[in-house]
Amino acid sequence: MADHRSLHEALKVEEVRKHGAAALEYVIVRLQKSKTDSKYTLHARPTFYTLSGGITQADLLQRLGFSHGPCAFVTGNQCIAREVSEDFDLPHFTQVVERAFGELEAGIMSLFECGFYVEHRLFDKRLPPIIAGMLSNQRGDGHNAPKRQSMKQSEDASFDYRFTWIEGGHDKGWTFHYRPKHLPPSAEISSLLAFLGLKQFPECPEYDFEPCYWRFCNFIDTGDVFHGAAEIAHGWFDAHAQKFSTGLQKLLDAHATLATFGFELLPSVRANVPPEQVQPPRPRRTPSRAVPSVGSAPSAFDVAISFAGPQRSIAEAIATKVRDAGFEVFYDAFYPEQLWGKDLAVFFDEVFRKKSRYCVIIVSKDYVERDWTNHERQSAVARAIRERGKEYILPVKVDDRIELPGVADTIGYVSLGQYSAEKVAELLIAKLGASPAQA
Repeated sequence: MADHRSLHEALKVEEVRKHGAAALEYVIVRLQKSKTDSKYTLHARPTFYTLSGGITQADLLQRLGFSHGPCAFVTGNQCIAREVSEDFDLPHFTQVVERAFGELEAGIMSLFECGFYVEHRLFDKRLPPIIAGMLSNQRGDGHNAPKRQSMKQSEDASFDYRFTWIEGGHDKGWTFHYRPKHLPPSAEISSLLAFLGLKQFPECPEYDFEPCYWRFCNFIDTGDVFHGAAEIAHGWFDAHAQKFSTGLQKLLDAHATLATFGFELLPSVRANVPPEQVQPPRPRRTPSRAVPSVGSAPSAFDVAISFAGPQRSIAEAIATKVRDAGFEVFYDAFYPEQLWGKDLAVFFDEVFRKKSRYCVIIVSKDYVERDWTNHERQSAVARAIRERGKEYILPVKVDDRIELPGVADTIGYVSLGQYSAEKVAELLIAKLGASPAQA
């Protein structure tokens, strides 16, 4: 993190632009230290404060590496600041922060109901004394004990949950058990569970001696029968079926939203990124399936399809027909379990820049205006540049008047005004079949 004074002092100081948002006031300043040495710094001031001890957008920015201290550029003489680039997109950044903060708040609240104090881990917020005692480190493994009783179980679409009481030996209290329904869990989910403090046990009797994730909650005698540790622990478990997976997803959404601007909210939650290389496509295969693969995504694709939400039905029609012809197709709805929990900024870059033989882009007004589709397009364009003239991007235009940024207007395209989605799929199948597959 840069020294706070270095973000404010220079021989010449110039205010470049301001921007007001719902919770923060922003100023970008140009600092010139010599004729050839200058930099830009972003300064933010909270426009309101919380009295409830909850987190604020200012807390989030400090988590992202902004420093806090005196400031002459904002009202109130205190700011959070960091260095930015000359072309820093301030309006877009404020939108990203507001969206990520909303996702983060929703995730924190959902997981709070399950007994996870995320703000304690992310922002060093203090735990209430009773909660701190209940969640303090246990000495045992949460499973082995002279007395053990299965108490409750529940589930959602992604996890099976069990709740047991153990007593004697090192510990006395409740063990929460978690087993993902779709194994193995993604690297992002595994690392997020570890970030939340869940441990792994290799042979859990609750799951017929298969592995589980677990956490322990100490029994503490508070002297309050109605609001004691037992009521708290049972309430936490009862919330899991409705809140746990939702909370995980919201945290990952916030992480992915901030990643589009190069920030890391959860440093331990990262995808396993392979070496920098373009993966060779798989050879064409005989058609062997009529339903999407749900076990695991292939390591490479014959074609990846990039589209905006309003054109999903078109994308699905093309993807389904090409897949049923025996080709590996990346279409997000074919791999819901693999995408759940992924750092999508990283994963989509891998798919559209490295792992596909071709990229079909369904070009529309919605496509060129949306953040995520622009992220996919930039990855595809980077790959096309590396191909040095070889065919890679295959545009399919919903409206012939719409141009695709970064792609020359001399590149041939297929118009949905002339061809149906089914016919486009037939053309793509013919192209994939005629193109030599690399070994």
